[in-house]
Order: sequence, then structure tokens, then C-alpha cells
Amino acid sequence: MATYSEPPARIRARFKKMEARAHEIDVTESRYRRETGRVRAHIDGRLLEFGFIEGHAEYEEEKAAGEARSEITEFSRASRWRLMTTLAKVDRRGPVPIFLTLTYPGQWVPDGRVWKEHLNRFWKKAVRRFKKLAAPWKLEPQARLAPHFHALCFGVSRIPWQWVAVNWACIIHGVKAPRAGGMNGFPIGPGKTGAAEFRHWLDNVCTLSEEVKESIRVGTKIEKLRSWRGVVSYVAKYLAKAVPGAWERVGRYWGVIGRREMPWSRAPENFVDYRTAVLMRRTARRYLRSRGIRVPHQCRRISIITDNMDVWLRMCEACCGAAVQRVKAAGPAAWVNVTREDMERAAFAPPTPGARIQFGSPWEAGFFARL
Repeated sequence: MATYSEPPARIRARFKKMEARAHEIDVTESRYRRETGRVRAHIDGRLLEFGFIEGHAEYEEEKAAGEARSEITEFSRASRWRLMTTLAKVDRRGPVPIFLTLTYPGQWVPDGRVWKEHLNRFWKKAVRRFKKLAAPWKLEPQARLAPHFHALCFGVSRIPWQWVAVNWACIIHGVKAPRAGGMNGFPIGPGKTGAAEFRHWLDNVCTLSEEVKESIRVGTKIEKLRSWRGVVSYVAKYLAKAVPGAWERVGRYWGVIGRREMPWSRAPENFVDYRTAVLMRRTARRYLRSRGIRVPHQCRRISIITDNMDVWLRMCEACCGAAVQRVKAAGPAAWVNVTREDMERAAFAPPTPGARIQFGSPWEAGFFARL
């Protein structure tokens, strides 16, 4: 028999009031989310994101049922864009990465699962040897339709090309790789002397089959990029290049090894009111339209990949200043009219003093200022 400290009707009435209050708070928060813009700038990278706060309570609107991800059949435009935005988040103040290429010999197994197994085994060996290694990788077909892997290796100053060549060749041929260095291992010295010693070992000491030796000679390539401009060039040429329909159902076309070790850029964010957010998104859409990229008005999130981050941050300051000067009763056409002259003026003019509209706290060194 239940014992109540007060009548059940009073308990139910109190709980109804609590539920009504919770509903009121959630509705208020949902309005805050709909009317609050968010700007995230990867200060030391190349990515600037405009959008609105997302999320809602379960009774505000029906959530779409979670569906399992469909099978990957091609390197789609959406996948290419995700790869480009991921690479744009990298901190460019650090050392320039190493560009690595892995390929297959004249005969290979036409099964994408086998390729990924080989790549997985290679990365496991590489991470065991180089503890701080992190690398975004990309799969693409050669002209002869052989699988070809490219990667940007971060966290290491040098990767011996001899070690890469021997281990990759032994993995794809299914044989045990010899040890590197030491009295009985293969040499991994730098420069021309190291290359001469390795060729001597390969021609006179190595006991692997001729098929494996041929793969060691031509199966890999390592390039030390000199500047971040070269990194951007290689990304555009290899990593982010669209893949024609050469294969079917080979799985993922790109990925990131060692995400925790990746040198991600700092990404502070700030919250602005609805008017300021619309000004920023309108400017970003017009900029993309001038580059031949059309973004639907229904798109709540817009990402810009740029080498001129300071210019865009000044544009954000100008949008804040323009939003401050608008009256609340003005119609949408009065405060979303940003022209190209306005953007150029914002790029070369100092930020508007006191132009800060946000619900959250500003950044440490001022609104949209470099930390």
C-alpha cells in the first residue's frame, strides 16, 4: 500500500506545473537557437564557417529516424568537400608535411577490401615506428586503373624512404619484411650515400624474390614539400581531385590516421544575433556565387575556404557594425543588402568600434581578433 506525504491530486498538479515550466524553457531555448547565428573561424587554417545553432527538443518537431549509412559507390562531391574542409582545418604555422605515395605493381587483386587491409597494416606499422604520425590519405586510380594512395604525413621530420619501400612491398606481396638498420637489417641512411648503400643491399644481400624487389624499386615515393603553397597545390592536384567512375564499391576513398595527433588549428567561435548572421551569410553566398558556386537560401551552414582569413574577419566586423545601425522595425531588405563595394570597404577599413552583438562571451582579444 502506497503512502503519500500529500494528496495524489496535488502531486499531479505540481508535476504538471513543472512540465509546463520545462516546456516553456525549452521553447524559449528553441527560439534562441533559431535566432542566434554562430561563426567559427579556424584562425591558423583556411576555413571559416557561418551557421545557426542547431538542435531541438524532442517535442518541438519530429526527428528523422536514424538511417544506416548507405554503401559507398563513388567519390562524391559531398565527400570531396568534406575532405577539403578537413584539410582546411590544419594549423599552417607548424612544419610542412611530407607527401607520401603508395602504389601497386603491374598485377594486383581487384578487390577494394584487400587494398584497405594492406593500407591498414602499413599504417599500423608506421604508427608503431613513428609515435606522433598523423596522415590524411586518399585513394585514386592510375591511368592503368591500379589503386594509388596519397598521404600528407604530419608529426614526423623524416620518414626513411627505404623503410616505406620495403614494408609496403612486403605487405602487398604477403611476405615477412626484414628489419631496418643494424648489422643484419637494410640501411636507411639519408642522402646519396644512403641510397647507394640501399641499392647495394637490394642487389647483393636481399633474399626476397625478384617480384618483391621490383615493387621495392617502384612502389613508393616520398617528397618533402617546401612550403604550404606547395601543400595547397598537391591537395588540389591529388587529394581533392574528383575520381571518375573507374571502380565500383571499393569503400572509402579517404580518411585520417591519428586524428588526435593532427595539428588542428584553433577554432574559436562567437554567437551573433539573427540580423548579423544573415548579413554574413548573404556576403558569403554572393562571394561563392562570384566563383561559380551557388548555395541555396535554405542552406543554414556555409563554409568558406580562403587564404585571406583577415579579410573575412574584417568583413564580419563590418557586418556587425551594419547590424548595429539598423533599426529593429526595418524589413529584411533593409539589412541584408550587402554589395561588393561594402565587402571591399570592409576588407581595407578598420573594424567598426564597439560593433559587438553576441549572446555568448566575446573572444579574449576582441571580437574576431587573432588570438
